[in-house]
Amino acid sequence: MNFDIHALRQRGIALVTVGGWLVVLTIALMAMTHGEDALYAAFVSALLNMIPTWCMLKGRTDRYARMAVGVMAALQPSLMLYVMQGSLWQIDMHLYIFVALASLTLLWDVRPIIAACAIVLLHHALLSFLAPSWVFWGGGGFVRVTIHAIATLMIGSVLC
Repeated sequence: MNFDIHALRQRGIALVTVGGWLVVLTIALMAMTHGEDALYAAFVSALLNMIPTWCMLKGRTDRYARMAVGVMAALQPSLMLYVMQGSLWQIDMHLYIFVALASLTLLWDVRPIIAACAIVLLHHALLSFLAPSWVFWGGGGFVRVTIHAIATLMIGSVLC
């Protein structure tokens, strides 16, 4: 069996990065129905994708490149949650957090998965107090955030 970890990681970084640009496009398209905030979120999403894109173009697969991809994958769904705030669809945007976490298995490294899960947990915990409407329609509350935290820990454990 020919197992080339560098080639697998290169392909993984490319796929997740291209997926990141699809998220940028999706958020930009949300501006048609969700207004100017979506354009700002699309701009931030594009900024998040810059380092992974540079790594992809340079063929970098080192741990820093993989961590940059992990950070981008963790934060982009949060921007989708922000854009959809106040909408019944906001809760459905949480599903993209799990898609993003699962995509990190393409990097063949548990560290980006662990970092991304930590970012998601921190995001939900902090914003549930600072700006609850950015995470959950109608506010989060301790129980709701705890349920999401447990689910995130479980998926992270399975993916690792």
